[in-house]
Amino acid sequence: MEEYTEINEIEETEKADGEEAPERKSFKPEKKTVKGFFIGMAVTFAALAVILTCYIKLPVAYSASKPESLSSNKKINEILELIDEHYIGEVDEQLLTDYMFLGLISGLEDPYSTYFTEEQYEELSTSQQGHYVGIGVTIIEREEDGGIQIYTVEEDGPADEAGIVPGDIIKTVNGESVDGFSISEVTEMIQNAESDDIVLGIYREDSKEELEVTVTRGLLDSVSVWGGILEDSDTGYVAIDSFTGVTAEQLAEILKQIEETGADSLIIDLRGNGGGLVSAACDCLREFIPEGLLVYTEDKNGNRKEYTSESGKETEFSIAVLVDGETASAAEIFAGAMQDYGIAKIVGTQTFGKGIIQDVYHLNDGSVIRLTVSHYYTPNGNNIHEVGITPDIVAEYDENAETDTQLEAALEALG
Repeated sequence: MEEYTEINEIEETEKADGEEAPERKSFKPEKKTVKGFFIGMAVTFAALAVILTCYIKLPVAYSASKPESLSSNKKINEILELIDEHYIGEVDEQLLTDYMFLGLISGLEDPYSTYFTEEQYEELSTSQQGHYVGIGVTIIEREEDGGIQIYTVEEDGPADEAGIVPGDIIKTVNGESVDGFSISEVTEMIQNAESDDIVLGIYREDSKEELEVTVTRGLLDSVSVWGGILEDSDTGYVAIDSFTGVTAEQLAEILKQIEETGADSLIIDLRGNGGGLVSAACDCLREFIPEGLLVYTEDKNGNRKEYTSESGKETEFSIAVLVDGETASAAEIFAGAMQDYGIAKIVGTQTFGKGIIQDVYHLNDGSVIRLTVSHYYTPNGNNIHEVGITPDIVAEYDENAETDTQLEAALEALG
């Protein structure tokens, strides 16, 4: 049996008489080439690609337990293939994609966190700032024939400047009949028209005229505050239906008008106010609280943010604030601060109890996600989330009563 030595061993031989020992042999490895390295890498990546393709395409079992996992990507592809093969209707791929992102946020099971496309967020932002796109009218549906009738016309608005008056009946929008259309459908026709110049076919009932009026649609301020002096009293009344970017300005103007009448008491009606901008609620509070903490927030890491007043404004009014089960969020911030400082009596029923705040985050493609990021606390440190604000004076609303029972309770609280 032959014997072999390792390739890197050096064979030793004895010298024969008069002979030199044979030359030692050594092993020199070949130099690795760059070409060989890249060939190896290419083979490796090709193998990985085959494995990944098989994983995604082949019908093997998987568990899509994480949104970012390969299993989830495989499941999405499987669903899309089934839609492509079997779904009978038309497919809007952009809509599918948007709903996929919306579904991801919906998985948080938080009704206040959501996803917006760029267009949806622009519309929401415009609304929150207290603006809307329109012609400056409100419309109603006539009981007698279901026709769409102009109910109010905003002073100096586009419709007013075009000569439209309350009572006009809309027959056509840009030549299209609105017969049988709902209020929302007519509103959408006006707001979504391709041109800002809207041609309305009008029937003016008192003069029996049929008119064609061109109204230029524009960006208008929404009215979130209204009020005056209550009939047969010296008490001012202000209703705030939401807190937007123009609410504080509108509130200040109405308060000035009420003060000029010499009224010494005030009712602020927040019933049905679902909230709005925290900053707007704080701007309104600065009309009544001269200095101090208005509200503070804390995020998941305990970071605290404070909203304060240094307005120096002190109110001379005796104040009652009306609330109900639909008073929420920024409206509760307002009511909570007024209660904590003892500036107002809170009258009505337990408020909604939304003591959390959302922030928005802009994605690279212009879309936006809104996430719940913190709890808010009243100046006295009360967390009212899922609890609400307890009124100082509990008063139920009686639908069968001839008068507003909660308003009457507020008047009584003011003496």
